[in-house]
Amino acid sequence: MTEEQKKHTADERERVKSIFTFLKGMAELKTTSVLDIEKQPWKKYLAQLPQDDEYVHIYYRDTLKDMAEDDEVADDRILTVRKPMLSACPAPDDILRPWLLPGWEKFEEDVRHRAERLRPVPPAKGTRVAAHAETQEAFEENAERVQAYHAWSKRREVWAKEQRHLSEVRELFIEMYRLSEELKRDSETKELMIGNGVLTDAQNPNIQHPILLKRVRIRFDKQKNEIAVCDAESDSELYTTVLSELEDVNYNTVADMQRTLEQGGYHPLDRTDGCDFLKVAVHQLSPASLFLEAGQQPPPNSKERLFLQVKPVLFMRRRVDGLAKFVDGVLDNIDATGYVPQTLWAISGLHEKRTLEERPAKTAEQRLAELGGEDSEILLAMPANREQLAIAQQIERYDSVIVQGPPGTGKTHTIANLMGHFLAQGKRVLVTSHTKKALSVLREKMPPKLQSLCVSLLDETNRDMERSVGDISAYMSRYNSGNMQRRKEESLAARREIIQKLADVRQRIYQIECREHESLVYDGESLSPAEAARYVHAHEASYAAILPGKVAAGKTLPLSLEELYALYRSNGLLSAAEEHELALDVPDPKTLISPEKLAELRAEKEERARRLHDLAGQLDMKIEMDAAALCLTHSQRTVTLSRAEESATSALQQYLSSFGSLAPWHIHAVADGKSGGGYRDRWERLCKQIEETAAAAEEFVGVSFGKQVIISDDADRAEMQRVLPTMEEIYRQDGKIGRFKRFFDKSFDRVEGWTRINGAQIASAADCALACSALSLAEQRAACARMG
Repeated sequence: MTEEQKKHTADERERVKSIFTFLKGMAELKTTSVLDIEKQPWKKYLAQLPQDDEYVHIYYRDTLKDMAEDDEVADDRILTVRKPMLSACPAPDDILRPWLLPGWEKFEEDVRHRAERLRPVPPAKGTRVAAHAETQEAFEENAERVQAYHAWSKRREVWAKEQRHLSEVRELFIEMYRLSEELKRDSETKELMIGNGVLTDAQNPNIQHPILLKRVRIRFDKQKNEIAVCDAESDSELYTTVLSELEDVNYNTVADMQRTLEQGGYHPLDRTDGCDFLKVAVHQLSPASLFLEAGQQPPPNSKERLFLQVKPVLFMRRRVDGLAKFVDGVLDNIDATGYVPQTLWAISGLHEKRTLEERPAKTAEQRLAELGGEDSEILLAMPANREQLAIAQQIERYDSVIVQGPPGTGKTHTIANLMGHFLAQGKRVLVTSHTKKALSVLREKMPPKLQSLCVSLLDETNRDMERSVGDISAYMSRYNSGNMQRRKEESLAARREIIQKLADVRQRIYQIECREHESLVYDGESLSPAEAARYVHAHEASYAAILPGKVAAGKTLPLSLEELYALYRSNGLLSAAEEHELALDVPDPKTLISPEKLAELRAEKEERARRLHDLAGQLDMKIEMDAAALCLTHSQRTVTLSRAEESATSALQQYLSSFGSLAPWHIHAVADGKSGGGYRDRWERLCKQIEETAAAAEEFVGVSFGKQVIISDDADRAEMQRVLPTMEEIYRQDGKIGRFKRFFDKSFDRVEGWTRINGAQIASAADCALACSALSLAEQRAACARMG
């Protein structure tokens, strides 16, 4: 290589480096460095989590010295939060309920009781006290009540303490759930991290951030109602952003710290080797440094400058695109090897330009195929239009193609088609996007057989790679190279055959369309189809009786060739009289009942006939129907129902609809009423009894308002009807039934034992009258039941 070539190559390398240095500067301008953990969008120190072994679990990643090298952590969870269920407050004793103030059932509030309350004064024996007499009672007056209150308060305090703790866990669960939804919604711009080793600088109060970080992911288990924070499949990282802001620090040690971290893979939740790494790291950064354990505070009047404390924290941050790190790697590789990949030459515009070859003019068949998005040289996996095919053709000729278009114009479909074309050529394809969602949509657009070849590089797990390897392995186990080569050749041959058939069909269609524009010759005169159409349109009224109307596109002639010949021969076979008869009006088909409607009416008629037979069967009658009348026969008696006017039928239907659904007894009542005689009399007696019972019930409601009368089931009701009037008379005269009278007539005690009015025995003449009314009403109802 000559000196001029070396100089030219060195200049070109510098041009590549300058472009990437510019990209790094642009990335740094757009990136805002966060030095204080308090300025992150969200954070939660693990020390702030509620301590609960049942609902909250932290899984530390402590390094076990006796763990084998090939052992792996069985579970990737580092934190789980399960939603607890709150329980109800212990119920207070009945003696306390009237005294408790509102809010006693809420654990957030303190329980309180009334100091005093009004209570009714019971009447003294032998005296009369107004019903509304009340007196003031103090809570402390009743020792049993005070003792019950203290016992219940202790139980409630235990419950409230537990509920406050569970409520704190529940609030944490809700906070984590909302965080998971936010990360799901903004997954392209935000990520969740676990960090440890909070670094602070006594000379720079803006610095307060963990330096050992690891990306994590959050998931929600609907079955368990549990939020889990899990390790992402990425290595731990050193937060160099905050380290770069330190002054008077030995920065050569940062690279050593990076290498140590890569070799050890220390986890932020490793309380053994991880803490040892942090302790060594802060001592390497500066001799004026101090390592603090969890919960330890810096000593007063300390002369140290840097402090690194064990303080695990979960926090959400804006995603770092990694462009600056990538550019540093590219520049270091160019400086170390002097080699610039061909792709970077292309980005810098230094690659060798393609020489465009002269292409022969396209044939008519090729132009027709392009209208359908087809090209024998381009293999697209899905249907395409002419514009999408043109993009693929441009990429085959040029190094790059820019495609612009608003949403919904098929850009994603076009990319999926182009990927199929490139894969058919044995190429690898890298697709980039501003959002992860766009890549997911693109993968769904790919044909199902090609989706296993698509691997997302932005996922936090390797599921895509594992699925791809599994599908490819399964495919390779079914086919060997010989089978796949044979299938490839067969598919190409079938494709060429299909393309040729499509070309032949398009050629025939093209010829047919051309013939449609050929001139028509009639009676020696040539006429173009356009002129004929304009003539028919101008004389449409004159030819309305001849022309059947507009002909739908693609509609074939309804007559065969033989029928068409017969139609023309009929011109000489029909007489004038026959032509006159054919010219007479015929019924409008629109006025005739369609076969479907006729079948519907017939089915409705049969259904009504079936219902009439069912009703006659319920009445134990035979039915005969004809067009004029309907005859019902029962026990040598015939009832004839003549055809009624439609208005009368409609009025009857409206009347029947007011009853809702008809029960069988409705039908029997109508039939007996129609029959008359004894059949009708028993229904009239039942109606009269019902009216009397209803009147008695209405009277009883008036006299028994606010009172509940209960008569025992084993009561002798006949004896009660006999004794109650006597008891009522005694109460009216004497105000009570004395012991002497009760001694000689035990029926008084029996009647009082059978009867309860508002839970008490009979004590007045009004009570006796009320009990008599209740017995009378019960007897009336029993009579109705017997008659029914």
